[in-house]
Amino acid sequence: MAEKPPVPKYDRDVDQLVKYYKKAFKETAIILKNTGNAIELSQSESLMNQIAFILKGLDDSTKSWCETVIKKQFKNGQAMALLSLGEATSLAEAASLSSFSMLAQNSVEALINDTYGDLLLATKNTDRKVKQLVRSVVSDTIRTRAIEQQGRRTLTSEIAGKLAAKGLSERLQREAWVGIVDVAGRRWQLSTYAEMVVRTKLTQAHIEGVRTETLERGVDLAVVSSHGATDACRVFEGMVVSINGQTPGFPTYQQLRDSGKIFHPNCKHHISPIRDLSLLPPSLRKKAEDAARTMAKNYPDMGDFTKVYEQQPKIEPPAPKEQVALKYQPAKTLKEAAEWAMKKLGIAHVDYKDHDLRLANELNETLEKLRTRYKEVTATKWISTCQIRNKALFEAKVEENLKIIKQGYPTKTEKEQREIAKRITPRPPKVSSNVMAQSTNWSWKAQEGICFNQEYAKSYDKLRQATEHCAQSGFHPVGTDAPSSVITHEFAHQIDNFLRNNHPSHRQKVIMDLWVKHKKDIKSGLSEYATSSDAEFFAEAVAEYLHNPNPRPIAKEVGEALDQAFVEIRKGGN
Repeated sequence: MAEKPPVPKYDRDVDQLVKYYKKAFKETAIILKNTGNAIELSQSESLMNQIAFILKGLDDSTKSWCETVIKKQFKNGQAMALLSLGEATSLAEAASLSSFSMLAQNSVEALINDTYGDLLLATKNTDRKVKQLVRSVVSDTIRTRAIEQQGRRTLTSEIAGKLAAKGLSERLQREAWVGIVDVAGRRWQLSTYAEMVVRTKLTQAHIEGVRTETLERGVDLAVVSSHGATDACRVFEGMVVSINGQTPGFPTYQQLRDSGKIFHPNCKHHISPIRDLSLLPPSLRKKAEDAARTMAKNYPDMGDFTKVYEQQPKIEPPAPKEQVALKYQPAKTLKEAAEWAMKKLGIAHVDYKDHDLRLANELNETLEKLRTRYKEVTATKWISTCQIRNKALFEAKVEENLKIIKQGYPTKTEKEQREIAKRITPRPPKVSSNVMAQSTNWSWKAQEGICFNQEYAKSYDKLRQATEHCAQSGFHPVGTDAPSSVITHEFAHQIDNFLRNNHPSHRQKVIMDLWVKHKKDIKSGLSEYATSSDAEFFAEAVAEYLHNPNPRPIAKEVGEALDQAFVEIRKGGN
């Protein structure tokens, strides 16, 4: 099963821009430092020209940066919109599918001009402040010279001491290197202000990419991201919004942005599009309803958007099927959970190292239900992380090859023989970060079983977020928003292998015939991932059938056909 689209990150691009500002500050500071604390009138013109040249170079760098990076983040927004909607299975594929239409070009051009305009305004303000600083020092120098001519040495020493105390580099940072002074009277250093501006604009560019792509594809709803904000933003996390104001009953993105309570400067929130409210898993739907109620209570002037949820059919939380309702007692340690699985489920090798205890217990509970329901499917011999499984497979293959090497190179030492065996043994492919879990078949021998990617195995919360997002986006089926559905999906591959090896005629009826029958409707009626192969179609259908209390027609037909197949198998049918 695939992972959710990645969270937008801009740190590298922002750091590059900040380097331009730090470089300009350093060069300006060096010029002032070399000049000393007293600047003659004859020096000022040359000095200001040098500083103007540095700031002009800064403007040129920021303009080039804006043109490149704003467009890149806009296109990333387009790609992630397609990935969220299930139009692509990878970010690279999504990027190749998005089109840079005239609407997109106009939006990007406006964003570039807006961003560069803000940065240019701040740079010009800094230029003016630096010139004021130079003129101030020139004025102090002239006063000093005049006082010296009048013989007032005491006052001369006083002014000279003042100039020395306020080194020009220090005054540059404190007085002149200021981008803006905001309405609250806060002085923003140019570099700090530029960083705030571009972080805000890059988030906006990403969101505008989402808005443009969804507008062109007829999608108008999105979910506001959640990252545990502590400011006013937290009220809106999980809220469903109308992206472009085309769906009555929902607050619009523009309305929320204009409120200043979210999508404000430095805000990290973004939006993920969904095709329909009904696609939201129960947990996310509840979060969206709660957000709408909280907004109506805290900000009544923004409107009450709770009624739309009353008009939509509700999907109740999944209830276990009657046939598989068991009472598993959760283990208190990973060791206890592993021992239970080996003893009660008869699985030869269970290693819950690098597993969240909650996932280990969910694996045990779900597998117990599945193996009770489909008791003939007993091929699972191995449970661990994918990484541990791959290492074990490699070591087993090395031992096999070592026997051959010993016969072919009898004069070499055992250490040399083992090194040769390792060199000729291909390593299993690395586990992609997009993979949550994998099912392996008989060809893996002792390692045949179900394994989770270590990245998700060790963090139940991360796994839960990924499953919720994938179900919400339509990449995986309705109702498969819990980690247990991933286990069911992978076990369904074990069922597939069982039918393929022992009852091919039933596999033809349950999988192949229904795969062909529903091929045109699989994406809309089941999931995007189900379109990739007959095996994934079957696994996705079984996952929805067992986890969605009201499975949709395709999942229901596959699930009922599977149940009937096992009835016939138990009667002795092939």
